[in-house]
Amino acid sequence: MSNTLSSDLASLKIDREVKPRQGGPLRAILLVLLLVGLGAAAYVIGRPYLEASMFKTTVAVTEISLVSPAQASIELTSSGYVVPQVRSQVGARIPGRIAKLYVKEGDRVEAGKVLIELERADQLAPV
Repeated sequence: MSNTLSSDLASLKIDREVKPRQGGPLRAILLVLLLVGLGAAAYVIGRPYLEASMFKTTVAVTEISLVSPAQASIELTSSGYVVPQVRSQVGARIPGRIAKLYVKEGDRVEAGKVLIELERADQLAPV
């Protein structure tokens, strides 16, 4: 019996040419589950941002044509966006730093009104 055991042990050898198995079916299942989980998380987190950028809210345009003093007791409520029909670009003739700001964005201004006062140090400096 010991002779057979010795010969059996002697016949055992490691085949260096065969590469070991990589993971098997359990590893593949775990990888698929991980990818599905990441996809579901990206869908849940990214969907509101994608919808907001692609599908803008539709706003109906309304117009008030005439309101008389008799209708002063009537309350008017409207929802939506206010879009300016006239936009003005304002610029200075000379560059400089702002010393005083007399208006805020959205204020109503009249022609000739001073909007911004620039510092005079740059203008008075010798060239």
